[in-house]
Amino acid sequence: MRPIEEGRVDADVWLDPLTKGSELHALFARFMRAMRDEKRRPSLKADLARLLAWGRERLEQLNVEMPAPSAEVCSRESREFLDDLEAFLVAECEGRHGIDPVGFEVGFGSAPDTAEGEPLASEEPLVLGLGHSRELRLHGRIDRINRLGPGEYEVVDYKTGSFWAPNWEGTFAGGTRLQHAIYGVAAAPLLRPIDPKARVTRGRYLFRP
Repeated sequence: MRPIEEGRVDADVWLDPLTKGSELHALFARFMRAMRDEKRRPSLKADLARLLAWGRERLEQLNVEMPAPSAEVCSRESREFLDDLEAFLVAECEGRHGIDPVGFEVGFGSAPDTAEGEPLASEEPLVLGLGHSRELRLHGRIDRINRLGPGEYEVVDYKTGSFWAPNWEGTFAGGTRLQHAIYGVAAAPLLRPIDPKARVTRGRYLFRP
């Protein structure tokens, strides 16, 4: 008998891609909800300091919850994290993410966190009929919903990784990439309370520039 080998901690990595992505998404949503509450568009001059301050505050909390392997790694990844926040704000100010957003981190099929302040979220799952009395009940979280025009909307998904064109060829990539199709079906009823004629006509991925 041999003891199970324990995984080695990578001394050069602090925030894994999943953690970094979820933390960035949470800050994107927090910032854009603030813009929605203030009923205005973001401004690089007026809002960069606030967004970066939120980012530094969260990084400090993470370093307490899951300490970085070294000060050097913490400094490097913190700088990259804050650069991502700044790049996000620049893109927002330029309108590259959409100019009329209505929902952020919109959950469906799970208990909504009312503290997040997302009124479009719903506890009801998306139910897809499969025929013969069979159904598929799905839950998820839509990164962003933008209004395109009267009654028309798009679902948007932030991608914090790199873009490699061959991996994104085809509409649904042989059935392996159905996120936008599912989220589009889920978003329409979520939007009905604010727009009875809402329909989703487009889906987009947003990669970091």
